[in-house]
Amino acid sequence: MYVILHDRYSILQLDKIKQICRLLNKVIKYSIMGEIRDTLLKSLKDNPEILKKLEMKESDEKTKALLQLILKEIQSDPEYSGINH
Repeated sequence: MYVILHDRYSILQLDKIKQICRLLNKVIKYSIMGEIRDTLLKSLKDNPEILKKLEMKESDEKTKALLQLILKEIQSDPEYSGINH
């Protein structure tokens, strides 16, 4: 009986550990994505001519869509909304 309870306890603990690991992986992923986002926005704020070059050059649809997403993100973020484009 002790072995069965011990095994059940171990399984429950293992399940909790797996849940925590999945949660931590998501947190790390979003943390890294946030750092990438902040770095990109800071770079664009420090070098607004990059956006002008992207807007002026003929781009494919994917590049245009990506540029629109970046501009939307910049405009919605109070810290970076002063970027001229």
